[in-house]
Amino acid sequence: MRQRQLILLYILFFLLAASTIGIMMFEQPVQRIIRASSTDPSREKSLILADKILARPKDKVQVTVFIRNDQGEGLANKTVLVTADKGLFTSTTGITDDAGKATFTLGSEGAEKSIVSASTEGIDVSNTITVYFTQQ
Repeated sequence: MRQRQLILLYILFFLLAASTIGIMMFEQPVQRIIRASSTDPSREKSLILADKILARPKDKVQVTVFIRNDQGEGLANKTVLVTADKGLFTSTTGITDDAGKATFTLGSEGAEKSIVSASTEGIDVSNTITVYFTQQ
């Protein structure tokens, strides 16, 4: 009887140790399988880019905003709002494509420094860009 209890304790200990090791080793892959891809925009992973940071007045600068989730994946069909303290956008709102990209055109009538920011769903993209419109 005592030997049977000892064997059962060994089996219980082995199963507990094996399950603990399994959870530790496979936690991330299991979470990726169980958890659906996040559709919430990430402030830090999203970004703003411009094709030029130095332009002449009347030039058109292409501003691209990438909206991404916490895993860095692009989010489609998100409404993006861009703003600039100086200069004018042809349109200040756009919808992201399948890669999470929305493109805008910025222009200026004179020499000025324009700071561009973007947001989606009330979340501001963490970086801003500065475009310098100069006479040179």
